[in-house]
Amino acid sequence: MGVETNPPLFSPFYQSLGTAIATWQHVESALCSVFISVSTCRIEEVASAIFYNFRDFSDKLDLVHRAARLSLSADHPGLIEWIGVTKKPGLRRRLQLASERRNSLAHFRLVVQLPGASESGTFGPKLNLAILRISEDGFVVMGDPAGVDPHPAGVSLLLQPNSDDPNLRFNPKPAETKTSMTIRDITQVQRLFQSLTQEVKALAEKVRMPQTSEER
Repeated sequence: MGVETNPPLFSPFYQSLGTAIATWQHVESALCSVFISVSTCRIEEVASAIFYNFRDFSDKLDLVHRAARLSLSADHPGLIEWIGVTKKPGLRRRLQLASERRNSLAHFRLVVQLPGASESGTFGPKLNLAILRISEDGFVVMGDPAGVDPHPAGVSLLLQPNSDDPNLRFNPKPAETKTSMTIRDITQVQRLFQSLTQEVKALAEKVRMPQTSEER
């Protein structure tokens, strides 16, 4: 539960957002560990340099995918887990979807929705100062102990796609990763990133190549 002034500082919302975005880097670091193994580079630092040379995460995924297909046998448990099986998406696909979530966190904009407000979340011509109690869902909680009457129930903070983009009107049913997000949604994404980090780390151990006598 956060306490804010209106116009709000949005600290609970931004704290959740910042934590989620920062957590994503752990996913990329774990994926680099996978590439170090499947690339079969003798020097780990060289493999890391190759991996981080690519800025776009989709390129990093492709890099790992191509190396894994060449260095692992078709029946290797790690490759099967990476690619997936029928009706069960592999770790690669789930990382693709998670990266779209990460992009939403980075590129969506924050809006404040009021009952009866426009779709863009804009305010009317008059706005009073009040003390707001913000729940983890991003909703204003009524009954402030200071006796100040906040905005009506239903006020919420959301991350939304850029409504200034006219191309959005041609996509009436956006993918789940392109829909509005509350604080709870952002927190769930952060937990998803944490879970994926552990899965990718486990995969890195699974595909670790045995050392040769020279390397020992």
